[in-house]
Amino acid sequence: MKRFENFKDEIVLYVHWPFCISKCPYCDFNSHVEKNIDQIFWKNAFLSNLDYEFQRLPSVKLKAIFFGGGTPSIMKPSLIQSIIRKAKKYWLHESEIEVTMEANPASVCSDVMKQFKDAGVNRFSIGVQSFDDKELTFLGRNHSSINAKEAIFKAREIFNRISIDLIYSLPSHNKKSWNKKLSNTFKLLNQIKCNHLSCYQLTIEDNTPFKIDFDKGVFKLPDDDLSSELYTLTNEVIALHGMEQYEVSNYSRYKDYCNHNLHIWRGGSYIGIGPGAHGRILKDKKYYATFKPKSPRVWVNKVNEKNFFYSKDYLIPNKIRAQEILILGLRLSEGVNLNNLCEVSETQISKIIDMKKVNELKDNGYVNLNDNNLHITKKGVLVLNNIISQIVI
Repeated sequence: MKRFENFKDEIVLYVHWPFCISKCPYCDFNSHVEKNIDQIFWKNAFLSNLDYEFQRLPSVKLKAIFFGGGTPSIMKPSLIQSIIRKAKKYWLHESEIEVTMEANPASVCSDVMKQFKDAGVNRFSIGVQSFDDKELTFLGRNHSSINAKEAIFKAREIFNRISIDLIYSLPSHNKKSWNKKLSNTFKLLNQIKCNHLSCYQLTIEDNTPFKIDFDKGVFKLPDDDLSSELYTLTNEVIALHGMEQYEVSNYSRYKDYCNHNLHIWRGGSYIGIGPGAHGRILKDKKYYATFKPKSPRVWVNKVNEKNFFYSKDYLIPNKIRAQEILILGLRLSEGVNLNNLCEVSETQISKIIDMKKVNELKDNGYVNLNDNNLHITKKGVLVLNNIISQIVI
């Protein structure tokens, strides 16, 4: 097999399944509730979309596949298998690549998990969100804490790699309550030797039921000061249990990173298929942003009609792509190598970053700059968005 030494020759594949059993009130993702789904019709569309992507990017190496949504765990295993097989048939890859599936605890059982594994899934990401039934009800989740625990134990028996998602900074959270909940969570995670955890603070997104209720004063979230304290506490508790923070909201043991996401955060190219999926690809030494129609019905019909105008591609100037890579890379604990940034984007650093401002932030303890590697400090991560707005030209 040909070896690819150039990061630009590597891609990851994101597959978006837009359907859920129910819509969570905080979610603004492209997800829809639909009972009667013709999965054969959808399989044909996904495979046709892969045909199109391979035609325009035939000579790249596939590093990872990620099934997101929506709730991909309600896809038929045969559909998952067809997509994985075709992607591996088209693109060069190592003997075993990471294939992640997001799952809802309410939509999986042991038999289905085994079928997903047989289909080619080797990393199972479970959207637990909370082990507290009252919090699950508030979040509009359709599973219980018992469902979550059962799903985790079953998944651990079947998959070598699993990940858990949690949501915090809820109305009932303070430092004492969250410390107790997170510490109790680790009793379970340590028992099953779960080596990856994603922790996200609840945010209020536009055009969601939570936005309406929040604006009406139905509930309140922790203020900015408490949110910062909860974030710091989260990092401290997780570190005590031997997990490394490798991204703002992601933690792992033994470098069991999500390779799909890490590739994107490092500025790698990625292909997105499915309704609303987007990508960043390098073709003929030029960067393109790719977008698929957001409507599931529009996307699936256009793809099955072989109407390839469904995919809209926009040329991205090198400077803009460099800024994207910088913003994503600063979320990583490893930071961004400025030499690599210039090489990937073919753009001078002075056109990307305000180095005078970087040095000011360094003097004030918000960033570190060592051997041309720029990364955010623990102090700086609390005001990351503000730092980005100051240094990006």
